[in-house]
Amino acid sequence: MKIIFLDIDGVMLPIGSKDKLIPEDKILLLKGLIEETDSKVVLSSTWRLNANRKFYEDEDYENLVKSLKKHEIEIYDHTPAKQIKTIKRQLVTKSGMTIVNYVTDPNSTRGAEISDWLKENETSSFVILDDQDFYFDLFGLKDNFVKINNPYMGLEQIDVEQAKNILNVKIKVREK
Repeated sequence: MKIIFLDIDGVMLPIGSKDKLIPEDKILLLKGLIEETDSKVVLSSTWRLNANRKFYEDEDYENLVKSLKKHEIEIYDHTPAKQIKTIKRQLVTKSGMTIVNYVTDPNSTRGAEISDWLKENETSSFVILDDQDFYFDLFGLKDNFVKINNPYMGLEQIDVEQAKNILNVKIKVREK
């Protein structure tokens, strides 16, 4: 089975869009990718979390599903949701001053969520369509990542072509 891990904001919904309706041209690009590669969509976007964390209104998610279904695109599954954790880091400068900052724990990011999904599900190949890199290299996912070049435009034909090339190559998931 071929899988497309799909982000919404910056991929299907260009950054700066006034509403949460997915543009028709983005849906058609996704539909073409699905049909040409015989793939299924696994939602990795925060849009999948609306029921629990209320990042988005329920109607936004429902409109997404309706828009996709109108074009015979179904969401096959969602990646598991991890609680975002931060790590406290301290750095002592040469002058003895202590600098404290907090960074996101990579094991609580989208990269970890996708990695966990892949460990539980059999795939022949997969691609990650996202406008941000969520430590994909730490989980052996970097070669399957298509970074959307312009999140203000969202998914474009060049991204689809890159995704097709990745999906048409068999992969081996690295164990973490």
